[in-house]
Amino acid sequence: MLTLFLLSHFIAIGYYSFPGLLRIAESSTPLFRSVTRYIVLGHRTAFISVILLAYHIVV
Repeated sequence: MLTLFLLSHFIAIGYYSFPGLLRIAESSTPLFRSVTRYIVLGHRTAFISVILLAYHIVV
């Protein structure tokens, strides 16, 4: 149940649009660029851990 919730969370926050956000951040201020990278890295790490959790539950 938690895994389904977390996967739906990534869909809801628009995880697929993060590459576009990173492209926008590259041409922005250094603070916005740093914060954007930090947020994307955190969500990417959480996404990988959710995938590993789902794999562990299924197998």
